[in-house]
Amino acid sequence: MNKYTHIIIKNIKLNIVFCLLLIALSSCSNKNHNNIVDIESELKEILLQKKIVVSEMANASRILHEVSWPIFLDNADSCYKSNVFSYGFIIALQSDLPKHAINAFSASDINWNNKSQIKSNILPKVISVAKDSPAYNVGLKTGDSIISINKKTINYRAEIYASSMERKKLYIQVEREKTIHNYIIDGLDACGFNVQPLASGSPNAFSDGQKIFVTIAAIKLAKSNDEIAFLIGHELAHNIFHFKGKGSPESETLPISFQDKPKYRKAFDIFMWPSLDKEIEADIKGITFAHKAGYNLRNAANYWRRLSIFNPSLINDTPSLIYKGNAFRASTIESTIRKLE
Repeated sequence: MNKYTHIIIKNIKLNIVFCLLLIALSSCSNKNHNNIVDIESELKEILLQKKIVVSEMANASRILHEVSWPIFLDNADSCYKSNVFSYGFIIALQSDLPKHAINAFSASDINWNNKSQIKSNILPKVISVAKDSPAYNVGLKTGDSIISINKKTINYRAEIYASSMERKKLYIQVEREKTIHNYIIDGLDACGFNVQPLASGSPNAFSDGQKIFVTIAAIKLAKSNDEIAFLIGHELAHNIFHFKGKGSPESETLPISFQDKPKYRKAFDIFMWPSLDKEIEADIKGITFAHKAGYNLRNAANYWRRLSIFNPSLINDTPSLIYKGNAFRASTIESTIRKLE
């Protein structure tokens, strides 16, 4: 055995001892952690936090649905090939959630702490009914548990989708407070771009030619529905004029899915490069869309002023040449509103 072999063996022994020491310390550390929090308490906390996420997604979806319905209805003539037959309600199913979060589905109900409704939690839920929509006018309510659609108890979304595409009346049976209700809902032409919340802490909104996503942070930053209306109008303009999207029925809305995100819908979208001109056009068209739906956008510029509090460097300009600063966005809103009025 030469001296180099001896050194190698010695180093190996030292490494083994070091590894064993690390394992021992790790084991001790884990034991200490286990003594602080028991597994059952952690599992309960995991479920609670998942329920909070689902509940927040559902509440955000109701806000977005309430704001977007009149915009989509009153601007149907501007949507060209993206008009769909809409009934004015959106639903959620357990399968909208990943497997690890299915047991949090009950949080999608507006009364998710109501223990007496546990038996009906496996049924699809009516997450939102837009005011003055066909569904609203016949008596459908948020929180209803869906028993059947068109007398079928499976493929709920497919049934709504088929009726919408064929422009047929929808037959729906629901359970509400242990009472069965039957409704027949006719539809109306509306822009077919589904609006969903996006679980993100960054205030922003996105479009992808079929859907519009508004982050939870943006919804919470907004102080009024008028401000949210501008965000939706802006993304609607992108979908119509830049993506040239065909839209889809409201049955495709996933109101509690915290995993759904903007995506490329067709090959053409890869070449839909953002630009300053497109952003300015979306601002102006978006303001027009929201204004036509009756929203008061005089104070919508406050959203951008409030946004600058979080990042003052964005007041004058942004790091990208594609977007102008918050001051420019606010000025665009105010000048456009003055022209419209």
